[in-house]
Amino acid sequence: MDGRVVRGVQRAALEQWSDFIAKSLSHRIDPDKFESYVPFLQVKHPLPPVAVADLFLRPQPHNHESLDPRVPRYLQVLSDLNYIDTPSILKALYRYSTSRAHSRDAAQPANGETQRSNMPRWGSSYAAEEVMFYRLTKSVAQGTAIQNMGTSLEIANIMAKWIALFTDAATAFTVDVMGQLHNSQVREEMESARAAFVALLLGVCENQVVLKALSKPEAQGRRSYDVRLVNYQLIRSDTRKALSESLANFVPTIMQSAGPIATRLDMFRTSTLAGFEPVDEQKNKSNAEIEDLFDSTVALENFVISELPIVNSRAGLYIYLNAALVGRPLIDDLAIFNYLNNRYQGDVQTTTVDFILASFDVLANAASRNEGNQAAHLLRSFLMNKLPILIESLSKHMYGPVNAEYCITEALGRVDTTTFPTLSSMFDETRSNNPFTDSVREEFCWACCLHGLVRESSIETLLGETPYQSLPAGGRYVKENLVAECLADPERMQALISELDNKDGNAGAVCQALTEVFIVLAACKSYLMLTTSR
Repeated sequence: MDGRVVRGVQRAALEQWSDFIAKSLSHRIDPDKFESYVPFLQVKHPLPPVAVADLFLRPQPHNHESLDPRVPRYLQVLSDLNYIDTPSILKALYRYSTSRAHSRDAAQPANGETQRSNMPRWGSSYAAEEVMFYRLTKSVAQGTAIQNMGTSLEIANIMAKWIALFTDAATAFTVDVMGQLHNSQVREEMESARAAFVALLLGVCENQVVLKALSKPEAQGRRSYDVRLVNYQLIRSDTRKALSESLANFVPTIMQSAGPIATRLDMFRTSTLAGFEPVDEQKNKSNAEIEDLFDSTVALENFVISELPIVNSRAGLYIYLNAALVGRPLIDDLAIFNYLNNRYQGDVQTTTVDFILASFDVLANAASRNEGNQAAHLLRSFLMNKLPILIESLSKHMYGPVNAEYCITEALGRVDTTTFPTLSSMFDETRSNNPFTDSVREEFCWACCLHGLVRESSIETLLGETPYQSLPAGGRYVKENLVAECLADPERMQALISELDNKDGNAGAVCQALTEVFIVLAACKSYLMLTTSR
């Protein structure tokens, strides 16, 4: 058939489907009626799954803000009729996702794609993506979404693109710490969609059909294998490499919000995917020949070279913390956890111990340099109010006998009591007391106790003496309760502001509550209350 005739037929089919979609949405056709109509259209104007999914999931001429709620129900009908499949849905969602505008890839087209200045994008596609991801997760679990090797590799390739997209979107939100580009609601919607995607990703990575496909040579593009897919496209990319590289950047971004799943995905990358890589026999053969040559000419066994283990010292972490806390600090939890994960590669116990020691080292350095009361207040506040919160997040990834109390005990056992004296030694007239470091160990222990990291009965053992302090009278603050109290009683804000200088572990909740209250008051234009709280 002539090429122009084929293009004309395809164009006519696209127009018929577009008209059908527009009428279905405008007349709010029920899924049952939709299911009875659509087979006739497919018989008369057939389209491949990629084209059908693209037409349903792209922004409509009258709606560029968000996907119509009926579209997911229509897509379920089309999926039951085998008119669309999982790869086609994921590709269409990816093509028009709001995250494309938030990522670095928005400025540069991916390989094989052409730059289109007028490419439509959804104003907010996160809610629809969340729904579709959960539906696809259910299909993957039921075994209906992935049935052959071609579909498996196609899904793995598009999932690698999605992983990179969410990584870039998360990075964009992290950089925009002041909320100049995106408000908190958009970030929450993105995180909800990402949580649904993580569930789908875990299901795909642990699917037996996908694992079998990834173990085949066809999943390694450099060997130039071509796999015929259901939509007659060819895969020539290195699927395993694309998944591995994208997961390496993606896992740290979900370590804080989905620690157990992040651990399983990292195990999939480092163990499962790495285990599929073939051993290069030719390289081993050439290496053996070189070794034989050296053995015959140089007695290498006479040289004893001991292997030096790679050990992470706390010096690097000390430098990082010192740089982060200098001047007017802006500490971002995600940035800290990314740094710790890259440095310690998931060794949570060593991470926690070194983190505590480095925090004490920063304060000890400030004390030896006599940096002044402002520096002392800042560093002690970080040690009491911020560090326990970070340790609490790290403790969620501890398993077995290792827990937060064990790490805190080990770290405090290595803190120099000469620099950070016990309470009893502070009454020794022969030594000079330093306000930088007095009572720091005990205050830190009580702050950790407030956050449930150590038991109150263990503090005496940790300090080696009877403690003289206790938990705050009001216990641990909860942000939501503080917000409700401030909105009910404006004078409560004044009391909380005065508590910001406390070093009992509650300052973090106080800051979060005050910030949220100010946002609510500003939105309600309650300028009088805002002026009063200054």
